Amino acid sequence: MQSLTLTTLQEVAFDFKHDSFLSKSAPALPQAIIKTLAYFDVFNFPLTAWEIYKYLWVEDLVDKKVSYLAVRRALNELTNINYQDGFYFLSGQSELVPLRKSRQLIAREKYRRARWVAALLSVLPFTKLVAVCNSLAYDNTRPESDIDFFIITSARKIWTVRFLATLMLKLLRLRPTAASKQNKICVNFIVGEDALNLQPLLIAGDVYFIYWFKQLVPLYNQGGIFGKFIKANDFIGKAVNNSVPPLFYSQRRIEPEVAFKTAKLVLEIISGGVWVENFCQKIQLKLMPPALKQQAGASTAVVISDGVLKFHERDWREEYRDLWKKRITSNK
Repeated sequence: MQSLTLTTLQEVAFDFKHDSFLSKSAPALPQAIIKTLAYFDVFNFPLTAWEIYKYLWVEDLVDKKVSYLAVRRALNELTNINYQDGFYFLSGQSELVPLRKSRQLIAREKYRRARWVAALLSVLPFTKLVAVCNSLAYDNTRPESDIDFFIITSARKIWTVRFLATLMLKLLRLRPTAASKQNKICVNFIVGEDALNLQPLLIAGDVYFIYWFKQLVPLYNQGGIFGKFIKANDFIGKAVNNSVPPLFYSQRRIEPEVAFKTAKLVLEIISGGVWVENFCQKIQLKLMPPALKQQAGASTAVVISDGVLKFHERDWREEYRDLWKKRITSNK
């Protein structure tokens, strides 16, 4: 099975000025690797050497420019991790290797549906980015899991896009319910292009949200908006290795036909009035559960503003952070 996590030679950027074969690993590098493996261990996900480099937690490194070869050397020196079938993991977690392989097959099937739905969402007026996020983004999904999308819209059009997206998914019976979530589509995080900086949404020690950025997989990317989004959130490079640019898999990317682009342009002209956005906002706020509206503003789990719509009633970020720290402590 050929994994999409494998890199090509073009994606490897060795910095030979910083990477002599005779140099030794930085003293803090082994611990950075442990922190990286510990985070993914929370989600039962072993990593390849390249993925450890890609996701390396560099927050505590003085020199955050670390080479792939230095990571490989440090892996050979560590004694409290194991290696099997191309994957590294914390000691005693060998059962995670077959689990990862099985979940990758599940993810492959879910991506087929994700691309189909992303193609539909891309035609909606003012939609500029449709990206897979959360567990499916890094091929770590379960059969019963839904499919999470992160969407970027034109400025001041978040309510319009959410209204149309929700209506479309409802008509296609693709909205998740309490009884059925498998392969359903969740669009609970939408931002406008005038509100790309999401740093205010971080909580203390927010390791999950930082990796969430790193793992996003754009399926539809109009006008290079994803690059602007990553640039607007360049703070993640202080915590996670930013030497590896986001990868765009050609077999997953959506590129609408000219006819669809024309239809989208017409729809944007028709629905471009401010009154449309105001109407969509009014309708959705009226239908929104009171408990959800009350939760808005109390934390960053639920956010309702002119530029951001985020609806995560149950925010697991504190629990993930604490589990991560426990694993680091037990593997020092």
